[in-house]
Amino acid sequence: PETSSPETRLIEYYGDLAHRRYDLLREAGVITKQEDVEHLFEKATTHLFGALLGLKLRTLRGTARADGYIELDDNQLLIWDCKSKESDVKLGEHLYKQFRRYIRSESSKGAEVLGFIVVAPSFSAESEAIALAFEREHSVKICLLEAEALKAAAESWQKHDGAAPFP
Repeated sequence: PETSSPETRLIEYYGDLAHRRYDLLREAGVITKQEDVEHLFEKATTHLFGALLGLKLRTLRGTARADGYIELDDNQLLIWDCKSKESDVKLGEHLYKQFRRYIRSESSKGAEVLGFIVVAPSFSAESEAIALAFEREHSVKICLLEAEALKAAAESWQKHDGAAPFP
């Protein structure tokens, strides 16, 4: 609808952004070029965590960082990164190179990273085992969160108690 905000429109197509359904997104006027998908998926995820779940987010600039940071008490953080892909995300391709760097960067600044959330359309069968191995090695919980599940949780929270931050 014309009255909806740009973020609301992105949430409407959130699963399609996660799955990179280019033709559908282009036809709906959500994207004009394929390169828009990644940025819009990240923007929609930020809206879900911030506006719909009411979490306190840290805004950062630059490219050598995770897609988002949820600030908790006592300089504690949850970090998230979005992976839009037409197929299952294979966690091993990202975890050790990219995610470890983000966690170490925050730890070097004195922050305690309690968990790392990976938001994707779906995950390969071996991703869970890889996440558990990473948890044991780094003492950081890994949450594999399918995009549609995040959207459903945020929408449910809005209906349940949207005035309060998600606990």
